[in-house]
Amino acid sequence: MRFMIQLWSDEHALPDTQLVAAMVSYNDALSRAGVLLAAEGLLSSSRGARISMSAGQRELSHGPFHEALGVCVGFWLLRVRSRAEALECTKRCPLSERDVLELRELYGVPDLTLAEPLEALML
Repeated sequence: MRFMIQLWSDEHALPDTQLVAAMVSYNDALSRAGVLLAAEGLLSSSRGARISMSAGQRELSHGPFHEALGVCVGFWLLRVRSRAEALECTKRCPLSERDVLELRELYGVPDLTLAEPLEALML
C-alpha cells in the first residue's frame, strides 16, 4: 500500500533549527525502516500555478495561494503494509503549532482496472 503524507502550513513561516533537525531524523528513521519512497519540500506557491475548469474552459491562476489551513509545503510518499502502519508513521512526524498533516492513500491505473467499480475506491 502506498500513502502520501501532506504537510500543510504557513509557507512564509520558516521552521526553526530544532524542527528541521527533527524532520531529518524522522526521514532517516522512515528510510531505515524501508518505507520511505520520497520526501520533498515545495517552493513557495508564488512560483506555482493552478489550472481549473469553468464553463468548459480551462482557467489559469498564478500563485501565491492563500488557504485557510495554509498551503501544502511538503510531502512524504510511503510504501507500508497497512493503513494502521501509515497512521503510526504519520503520528511520529515532527510538527510546529501551525502545521497540519493529511494522510491519503494512493491509487494508480492498475487499481482502476479492478473488477470493482471506481466508486468503491472513493469510499
